[in-house]
Amino acid sequence: EDLFLWEINAQFPIQANDGSPAYPHLGELHNPAPIVRASNQGSDETWLAVVPNGINSASGATVLYLVNLSDGTRHQEIVLSTESGGGLNAATAIDLDGDLTVDRIYAGDLRGRVWRLDRDPESALFYSHYASNGEPLPFFQIDPDGTDSASTRSIFSGFAISELPGRSTENGLVIHFGTASNAPAINSLFAVWDNNEAPLNGTGLLIDRWFEESEISDTRIRTVAGPPIHYQSGANHGWKIDLPDPGEFLLGTPVRYLDRLVFSSRTFIDPDAQDPCLNQSAGWILAVDADSGLGPTAAVLDIDDDGLIDSSDLATDLSAPSGIKLEGKSPSAPVIHRINTGPESRLVRVEADTDAAIDVRALPLSPHRLAWRRLEDLD
Repeated sequence: EDLFLWEINAQFPIQANDGSPAYPHLGELHNPAPIVRASNQGSDETWLAVVPNGINSASGATVLYLVNLSDGTRHQEIVLSTESGGGLNAATAIDLDGDLTVDRIYAGDLRGRVWRLDRDPESALFYSHYASNGEPLPFFQIDPDGTDSASTRSIFSGFAISELPGRSTENGLVIHFGTASNAPAINSLFAVWDNNEAPLNGTGLLIDRWFEESEISDTRIRTVAGPPIHYQSGANHGWKIDLPDPGEFLLGTPVRYLDRLVFSSRTFIDPDAQDPCLNQSAGWILAVDADSGLGPTAAVLDIDDDGLIDSSDLATDLSAPSGIKLEGKSPSAPVIHRINTGPESRLVRVEADTDAAIDVRALPLSPHRLAWRRLEDLD
């Protein structure tokens, strides 16, 4: 027990000031809590755990907790919604100005809503950037009216975040994430532009992409189709791709590497099975252009498993596949590894339930300068 610094739950610890539990809205947590360095009032700094309140809490509210890493005491409780049936599942914290402290947090919940929280420079506390009459508003919600099956799509994983193509953070950020709900909900991968101006209600301003499936050397592959996108306020605010297999859902957090977004999905062989723990599963490893949501311009997946990325890994129309199916295997979330096998020294390794692994090679090195060495001192 000496290995544990502290433990928190919905009943403990008790706050000294009023005798109430510090974390009354805490439920079941399914994701690691990001550890961040945060500014306090004045010049002090502190380390915090960013803890979404999880699912199945007693209140069903949607709450984010910031926990002092040193002793487990509550630094801040941010109640985003008291509506029952909610709960935050994952959060991603970012540093916008390069001072090595967190400036913004994005968090997703059971109702398919993405919340944006910014740090107040004076109080150093976090607040919902979007609000109406003092009540927090989500930055984005899949189905604001709750009128269709999209309302059942829940966000369980974190976010990949990047700048708008060709612009700076002052023009907003693009938030990549996906959903993971049980059938019959159709889960999707999203890229949504947060333009700092107004929340986005619904998917009407997102450009649709779709997967088209075919086969190469007895391997099922996917390519992506859809119109071009030009980010513009009030017009195009991002893109979305539906995951078409019955019960297919996103696994883990998407990974952005250079201009590509890599993610994996899982689907059960029998979506209607009573016990999903006993159900066999399959999955996909997928890679798309992060900015446009369309397919990569060159082969990135070793489709024929020969250890090479070449013309044999292209579709019959010579387009670059965006996905490869793992039959009878369950991929994990993607992880970027570095290997030294020549100029193509990057891969994404996605472990399956077996000891097998899929290597996604030919993610090229950045063309920009990565480091430099001073040759002489300058006055």
